[in-house]
Amino acid sequence: MIGRKWINAAGMVVYFITICLYYVCFNIYFMIALNFMNGATATTRINVGFVFMLEFVIQKNQKKIATLYNVIDGFTYMIMTAYFLWISTQWIPITLVGFLLGVWGLLMSFATPESPKWLLKQKRFGEAEVVLTRLAKVNGIANFKFDEDLFDEETEKCEDSTKIDETAQGENAPLNVTEFSES
Repeated sequence: MIGRKWINAAGMVVYFITICLYYVCFNIYFMIALNFMNGATATTRINVGFVFMLEFVIQKNQKKIATLYNVIDGFTYMIMTAYFLWISTQWIPITLVGFLLGVWGLLMSFATPESPKWLLKQKRFGEAEVVLTRLAKVNGIANFKFDEDLFDEETEKCEDSTKIDETAQGENAPLNVTEFSES
């Protein structure tokens, strides 16, 4: 099964290619096709990337980081509007900022490891341990010792949640929307 890392990376590759092609595009139909491609891959780049990002943030900070991310995203359009209204009508200088951020995002999409949370859910425990050890090292935890007991507890939680999902019964069963269809 493919993880979030490669879905996000594929979206970043398409985004980077379309952004590069914007600068050499002089045909309106080609520009429309490029915008369609950018829109079609926006889900992989934005939504999957957002979930992927939050899986690397400790739970107590996830709401803060998610809010900051969405505020910055919203302000991007406000800044671009102000730029075109008061500074310049030239589109290339402002898009160069997006281009440079896109290059950084593309490089980071390949440099970032797969999410340990996703690896645990896929029962790829050895890979999860390697990623967690690497993350500890990057975060300055020099004497990181993987706690086998905690690892086993987390493994059991993942396995138990999988069993619950597979054998959902009674009030825990998924909602059957066909029961509520109009007669």
